[in-house]
Amino acid sequence: NAHTDRFNAALVLFPYTDISLQEIYFNIYSDEEVAEVLERAHENRSKYDIIHKDISHTGLLTELVMPYHGYRDIFRHRRGSRSTQLLSTRLGFEVPEIFTVLGIKNEYLKDMENAIAIYESARMHDAHIAEKLVPFGANISALHNWNVNQIGYIGNLRSDIDKGNRTYVIMARQLIQAASEIMP
Repeated sequence: NAHTDRFNAALVLFPYTDISLQEIYFNIYSDEEVAEVLERAHENRSKYDIIHKDISHTGLLTELVMPYHGYRDIFRHRRGSRSTQLLSTRLGFEVPEIFTVLGIKNEYLKDMENAIAIYESARMHDAHIAEKLVPFGANISALHNWNVNQIGYIGNLRSDIDKGNRTYVIMARQLIQAASEIMP
């Protein structure tokens, strides 16, 4: 199926870009480009590899864009499949509300602007090295898939503000809301 092949090609390309899955899907212009991506994805497959790891997503697929510090707590739940893009400063960063209350927001913004400049300078040489310089407040983009029970598990574990990080609590609540719209 042409749509399935296009979607699988977009999944393969996702970790190597800094744009959304939907943008990738709609910017692969020809069937030849789709075929080339899939051929390259599988050219080094051994007899033990059934499919490319980034095509192994099943269940409800979610694209998360959230601060890296909160994401680290989410991906610890090693159920389902995930594909991540390299860390960068290009997706923006979180400004915790408490920084405004404490009067350190402007200092934080200056620090993040400095981090962006350092990152961009390093990225001109090597994106893999540059990602090591990205602060935890920067946003990451990742694809995750979970079945409904796993979403319930993450929701129960990570949606209570008394027990956790505000960033992942918000993400868990949004995940539950999105899943409930598909499967009331």
